[in-house]
Parts: sequence; C-alpha cells; structure tokens
Amino acid sequence: MTDTRADEAERGITIKSTGISLYYEMSDESLKNYKGERQGNEYLINLIDSPGHVDFSSEVTAALRITDGALVVGTVLKGCFLELQVDGEEAYQTFQRVIENANVIMATYEDPLLGDVQVYPEKGTVAFSAGLHGWAFTLTNFAKMYASKFGVDESKMMERLWGENFFDPATKKWD
Repeated sequence: MTDTRADEAERGITIKSTGISLYYEMSDESLKNYKGERQGNEYLINLIDSPGHVDFSSEVTAALRITDGALVVGTVLKGCFLELQVDGEEAYQTFQRVIENANVIMATYEDPLLGDVQVYPEKGTVAFSAGLHGWAFTLTNFAKMYASKFGVDESKMMERLWGENFFDPATKKWD
C-alpha cells in the first residue's frame, strides 16, 4: 500500500518515506482499561512508512523529525530469520529486551506533556503479529479469554501473562 514506486515494488522494500492517513475509531471496550485523559475515541493517524535498512537511515531521520510517536514493525518477507527460530523462553527474552531497549530510547526524549509514552505488554500497549498468517494480538486478548475461563479478574490476568510467571496446569496455580 505504501511501496508506490516501481523500484520499491520490484525489490519488495521501502526506499523513500511515504505517508498515508488512517481513520480509526476505538470501541469503549478497548478503552475501558485506559486510565489517562482523552478526548473522544476517534483518531486520525498519519502513518509514515520509512525504510528499515541502515542504507536508508537519512529517510528515517527525516520522517522522525515530523512525528509525535513511533510504531516499530519488524517484517520478514521470505523465510524466517535465524534469530526468530527459538523456543518460547528465548522468544520471550528477546521480546523483553527489544521492549526494554525501545523504552530506554523513548525515556531519553520524555516530555511531561505527553505523559508516559513507554510501552508495556502487561498493559496491552504492545501487539504481536504475523502479517503472513494474518493474525495479531495483545495480552488483553488472552487476558479476556482466560479471565472468563478461570473466573478471575481481567487486570490480574494481564499482570500474569507477562513476566516471570508460570501457570501449573496440574495444580491450577501460578508460580
């Protein structure tokens, strides 16, 4: 959708930054856990698709100068990167490091007017997805499902789904 140039389409990569505007309306259900101040539930998101390769870093720098925030998306076009072929614990540790590193970077540009801009999986502000397979989720999706199944509070389940927490199906207890 944003790779509009012939050379981008041919190579399957973004070379020049491209902007599009997206309208999004959040449901009251999606916003129920949000505690901050907000004005309505309708959002206009101006998305800038910028190159991810280091050779095009000047394009990324130019795009970042006009943004209020960033959405980082890592993609795989063909096959699977070796570092993504890991077991569950290694994947968790890798995701945790990426999130911590992103939060460290965001903290260096902290602005009190923006409030807390860091991301937290246990608060539902990190999404995991596979574009190739057409799925995406936040921990909120699983918290709802399991909270209903086990008859526990959804916010407690959110806290347990990220971090050093383990569920023992034999005892039906969390460690």
